[in-house]
Amino acid sequence: MRAQTKFAVTEKLEAVMSWKIAKQAACRQLPQTSIGKRTCLLAMVVLLACCSSGGDQQRRILQEMRSWIASAEMIAQARMEGVVPTMFSGPALQRCNAEISSLAVDLKNAQLSVAQRTALSDLPGLLVEAEEASSRKDGPQTERVILALRRTRGSLDPAGKIP
Repeated sequence: MRAQTKFAVTEKLEAVMSWKIAKQAACRQLPQTSIGKRTCLLAMVVLLACCSSGGDQQRRILQEMRSWIASAEMIAQARMEGVVPTMFSGPALQRCNAEISSLAVDLKNAQLSVAQRTALSDLPGLLVEAEEASSRKDGPQTERVILALRRTRGSLDPAGKIP
């Protein structure tokens, strides 16, 4: 009976040992498989981000540019009406011009429509004209420039929502 017990214990021990060895082997492989899955997932996320970021980046830049143009419109209007002192509005319009120029450089290689390219090329002149006309308090000229800036801002809107 002791021989059978010894044999049964040995058999169970071997079974437990082989199970432990199999478990250890599986555990060693699991992180490799997990790392492989993580790496594959990360690569897919990066590829998706690269594919979609060009259009998103362009939309973000155009939105920021439209915001700066709207700021320039409001500043020129307020400056012409005398609501904002020249010592504040002059540097503010110059800052709008600098920011818009910087954003235009970012859009240099972007896929834009002909109307958008034309609007971008006209913008620096319009901003300088807005600054000069509003500083002279030339109402009609400032209004014309503000309307031109509004049209330019509208042509930069891909959805065409801006009046």
